[in-house]
Amino acid sequence: MQRLEALRRRLLSPARLEVDLLLIVGLLLTWQVVRIPLEGSVAVAMDNARSLLSVERTLHVDVEATMLDAAEGARGFLLFAYEHIHLPLLFGFLAVARLAAPARYPLLRLTLFLSFVPSALLIGLIPVAPPRWIPELGSTGPPADGQLTATTAELVQNSTAAITSQHFGYAFLVAAGSLWLWPRSWLARLTVLYPAFVFVVILGTANHYVVDCIVGALTFCFGAAATALIAGGLPRPSVQPAPARTVVALAAAAVLLAANGVITATVVSLAIVVTVTATRTLRGGREAPEALEAADRA
Repeated sequence: MQRLEALRRRLLSPARLEVDLLLIVGLLLTWQVVRIPLEGSVAVAMDNARSLLSVERTLHVDVEATMLDAAEGARGFLLFAYEHIHLPLLFGFLAVARLAAPARYPLLRLTLFLSFVPSALLIGLIPVAPPRWIPELGSTGPPADGQLTATTAELVQNSTAAITSQHFGYAFLVAAGSLWLWPRSWLARLTVLYPAFVFVVILGTANHYVVDCIVGALTFCFGAAATALIAGGLPRPSVQPAPARTVVALAAAAVLLAANGVITATVVSLAIVVTVTATRTLRGGREAPEALEAADRA
């Protein structure tokens, strides 16, 4: 019982800044790896996709064809946004939360981690083809099963994981987390526009369906509910936020780091952890590197 309590306290306490950075990039890299063997067959994924579209038609939310037609002229911009925006903004938000609200940040970190549990189960149990494979939505048709592993790019991704949109889930976390942390901030209120933008991006690029967005948000609701259950009755750690200049500087650095992709971010994060640990060891653990000193107090 004491070990479980100690584990609970560790999960709900902020780690050193560089360790928290490594935890996040390691979690996202692990998620990418875990998804790969869960890829389903093209035939099953296509059947499930058509069943999903049938459910959407019954609910009168089948707007994929309309969105694709409306987004035709902006397809290049939307593809760029789909590939390059979600990770930098997620990293930036988590960096701000870690520095400006360190006592509550572990709850967000655990919510993100636990959201991947139902996501992995759904992707493995219900492979779904993306809209760009569906002839009824203007596609030339799905690839053959062999094409899913024909190139390195195809080999390291799961092409039948459309059942849950992590892009939308991340945007939902940013908006809901911002409003939870800073309910009176006008900047936090503006973040509600981000999930709406991501909705347009993922439907306009034929990567997801409307239901996927709902499922993606629900996985984070599951993560938040499970986190609240784990954190029940545990007092929050007493830590002070970092100075505003430190928050802005390190959040900007996190955005730039994530802009280079998860693998690059992982390598750089490992280098940062090794460098900072070596520096602290050489200084006898009495002095933190100047750039991280204020942040570590948070």
